[in-house]
Amino acid sequence: MAEHYYERRMQLMKWKLTDLKTNYEKVSGRELSYNTIAKGSKISKSTVSKILNNEAEGANFEVADKLLAYFSDLMGRDLGLNDILHYERTGKG
Repeated sequence: MAEHYYERRMQLMKWKLTDLKTNYEKVSGRELSYNTIAKGSKISKSTVSKILNNEAEGANFEVADKLLAYFSDLMGRDLGLNDILHYERTGKG
């Protein structure tokens, strides 16, 4: 029961990586490729692609941690989960 609840909750978490990438590009004037993000965060390019194309099946906190570390270093400030994930309530619960 708890595992099912956890899986259901994970599907309610939406990635905000596109917003973070766009914000960085706007502020820095430099474009970030999928490959650059993948290498810098040490996650696969296919995972980056799935997240940025809204094809990821849910949020993975290990991936979120790696992306947060990468973007925190890149942007020169500490970022938190709210900077990369958004909780979306879908219906009554």
